[in-house]
This record gives sequence, C-alpha cells and structure tokens, in this order.
Amino acid sequence: MIKDRFERILVPVDLADGSEKAAEYASMLAKIHGAKLHVIHVVDLSDDVIPFVSGLELEQKLLKKSGEDLAKYAESSFKGLGEIEFDILKGVPYRAILSYINEKGIDVVVMGSYGKGSVDRFLIGSTTERVMRKSPCPVLVVPPER
Repeated sequence: MIKDRFERILVPVDLADGSEKAAEYASMLAKIHGAKLHVIHVVDLSDDVIPFVSGLELEQKLLKKSGEDLAKYAESSFKGLGEIEFDILKGVPYRAILSYINEKGIDVVVMGSYGKGSVDRFLIGSTTERVMRKSPCPVLVVPPER
C-alpha cells in the first residue's frame, strides 16, 4: 500500500562530500512531509576492513570518532529540522542499512550515488546499488553536485 506521505525518512551518510546533496534532499522531504529524519553512519567492519581493524579498543575508537564526526556533520547539514534520530552502526554498510530500514519501518531512503571509496565510485556505488535492489521501500538516489 502506498502512503500519502512519508513518516520516516532514512539518510545514510558516509561523512564525505557525496552525502551532502542527499542530506539536502532528505531535509527537504522531511520538512514537506513533517517526517522524522533518521540519519545513520555505518562503520565498515566487513571482511575487507577487519584485518586492519583488529582489537576491541581500536573498534571503540573508530565508533567514537565516527560519532563525533556525525555530530559535526549533523550540525551543519540538518539545521532547523524537527525530529531527527542519529545512529552509528557497525558492520557491512548495505546490510546494516537494510536491517535498519526493516527495524525502524522506514518509508523512503535518500542516498548519495556513490561513496568515498574509489571502487565504490564505479557506476552508482556498490552500497547504494545493493540497497536499491534489496530495499523494501523506495530509494531516492541523489547524484553529486557537478
């Protein structure tokens, strides 16, 4: 069933330039629909990264640093918005995002078209592409500013 308005909007951010336009679109949609905005950042602890992030202390430092970076990002990107929920997740980014969508009953996802890794910049980005294919809700993909 299609709703007549969005109530919960998710914007996953990688804290890089590619997320800024997505944040603007998500903010606009949240204002128009009076929706709650969910802003998440996923600390990548996938098999590709695990060898470089060993040890609980290093993982905790990464999570803490990500939380601080998200707070700074949010301060500049989401001024004047009503209800916002911020979360730092850990794991494989697309899996963490899909899990969050299901857990929170997200109505629409707004994502940048590519992440900060050069491999992810091929086509529309592996995380965005996987979320688009597997998401139970619509995904708005925002290209970077040119």
